[in-house]
Amino acid sequence: PINDLGEHALRAGNLGLLTLQRAWSLLSDDADGRMKLFISHAKKDGAAIALAMKAQIQSLRWLQPFYDACDILPGAPWRRVLKNGVRDSVIVVLRTDIYEQRPWCVQEIHWAEEFGCPSVVVDLRMASTMPRESLPVAGMVTVTISDGNLMRILNAALREAMRVQLFRRTIDLLQAAL
Repeated sequence: PINDLGEHALRAGNLGLLTLQRAWSLLSDDADGRMKLFISHAKKDGAAIALAMKAQIQSLRWLQPFYDACDILPGAPWRRVLKNGVRDSVIVVLRTDIYEQRPWCVQEIHWAEEFGCPSVVVDLRMASTMPRESLPVAGMVTVTISDGNLMRILNAALREAMRVQLFRRTIDLLQAAL
């Protein structure tokens, strides 16, 4: 139903996201067809935008957020849950000024690279000068949201997920043809 696409002004953008997600799910092996977005962030200066991103993702029933504080249950093997969360998701990196100083944030980037995860970097750094690049993010899609438009992040993440899924499908078809 059209009302599932949200407010009137947001419907076109949400329909675009839904279309990308459905195309991704047709190519995916995921059982429930819901794309998971892993929100990688430093709590000290990224919690507010991370929570807003989580709420935006939850507002769209066909997407699922992975947010550590909610998805790692007390007593769970948190390192394994975190690693599997990255492996099974599109990773949205909320790169704030202290992001690179947090060892678990850096670890999440390395896992994403290791697993070949679709990744989007949201550059939220406020510093006037940027230190030398220390993370392997040069090949990742980068988004800025100076206007606070979280839909731009979701659009980039879903497009990147679709690009990676098409690449994987092409590899599978080529291997099957050999």
